[in-house]
Amino acid sequence: MAIKDEQLELIPDWSIELDGRALEPEVVPDVLSVEVEQHVNGPDTFEVAVNIWDTDVQDYKWIDDGTFAEGREIRITMGYGEEHTDLIVGEIVAAQADFGDTDSPVLRVQGYDKLHRLRRGRKTRTFADVKDSEAAELIAQDLQLSAQIEESEVVHAYLVQHNQSDIDFLAERARRIHFELDVVDGVLIFRPSAHADGKTVTLTYRRDLRKFEARLSTLAQVDKVSVRGWNPQAKEAIVGLATESDVTTNMAGNTLGAAITKEAFGESEMIVVDQVVFSQTEADQMARALLNEICMRFIEAEGETLGNPAIRAGEVVELDKLGTRFSGLYYVTRAQHIVDDQGYVTRFSCQRNAAS
Repeated sequence: MAIKDEQLELIPDWSIELDGRALEPEVVPDVLSVEVEQHVNGPDTFEVAVNIWDTDVQDYKWIDDGTFAEGREIRITMGYGEEHTDLIVGEIVAAQADFGDTDSPVLRVQGYDKLHRLRRGRKTRTFADVKDSEAAELIAQDLQLSAQIEESEVVHAYLVQHNQSDIDFLAERARRIHFELDVVDGVLIFRPSAHADGKTVTLTYRRDLRKFEARLSTLAQVDKVSVRGWNPQAKEAIVGLATESDVTTNMAGNTLGAAITKEAFGESEMIVVDQVVFSQTEADQMARALLNEICMRFIEAEGETLGNPAIRAGEVVELDKLGTRFSGLYYVTRAQHIVDDQGYVTRFSCQRNAAS
């Protein structure tokens, strides 16, 4: 029986390219599952499970012929019918072989986006008179990556990368200023947290949002952060301060978690003295970054929905029909996309700094 066009559009599908060429047609039927996991901070990952036993000739296939050799570039898309979205451009770095006593042997081809290259090797070097964004651009040039970098605020007299991989150094710099680090399709991205952006998709409980578990907690919430240091030249203290007015966005919520905590339990302050700061501007920037990071942990949640490639790490989604307290905008910090014989499912982790 022929499948109608509208039915075809609802059939979950994936595609794989290796080194810019479509996966060989004879390999496609042996692909058992395709999984991509995206993260706001840290490399995105993938796993492709492939049957490697040829029942006709009673011998192995695909395992030794270089099809899934280490170092090959892989592009994975997912979607429905002919509507596909790129989810990762990465490189094969590992292969796990499962030889069971009953099932056919399976090769699990695994890898990362190109952010993994920044973790190879450690360096000690100094950057002089640069912003964090400029250091990121210099590292991108060293790695022969294109760069999509938003300018940071403070010029540092010097930055020291002390026996660190490039990714660990940049991730540390990003955390201090509430930036995010990623590599997408060969482009190094260094930008402020995107939790203030507009929504990309709306999910409704018991319609397309299958499962949702959320935890609202006031335990870590504070309404003030101060970062304290010492200026040896002026011989005076440096005190950077951030309060509720420095929170970037309330994500369309009515009340910030910090305000709810303050009303319920009184004022609270986090004092940071273990971070080296060299100027008032740097201390203020770090205090604002830390307060925004803490506020985003007010509600942390996990969700599952029908496969949707628009749900990506670093995007904002709207979740509906979850009651007044838990409905609203959420920032996706992790997104897992899986296509297998059960269909296409997307699981995600998200967070929010306010209650509706």
